[in-house]
Amino acid sequence: MTISLIAFIYPKEDKVERLKEVGKDTAEWVKANEPGTLQYHWSASTEDDKPVFIVQESYADMAAVEAHKNSPKFAELVELGQKEDLFAKPIKVMMLDAFGGFASRL
Repeated sequence: MTISLIAFIYPKEDKVERLKEVGKDTAEWVKANEPGTLQYHWSASTEDDKPVFIVQESYADMAAVEAHKNSPKFAELVELGQKEDLFAKPIKVMMLDAFGGFASRL
């Protein structure tokens, strides 16, 4: 059963570009090293006056979620966030329960 979630990341206004770099690097690492991660897509909100990054994530199963949470890259993201003071507030993660629609026409 596919597990989907969305993470809201709130960068400090003066750290937006740095966190974009970190996000791109993290996404590349996840793609290369986590075969159970089916989708891992970072985006930036264009509607709010405060920057918000949204990470859409889908995993093959709960083991893949745990592998991601326990990966060295995830630990690095958390560590960099603290060390470089990247976040304006804590990351918010919401589990999703899809009930309609489709993910892609590709």
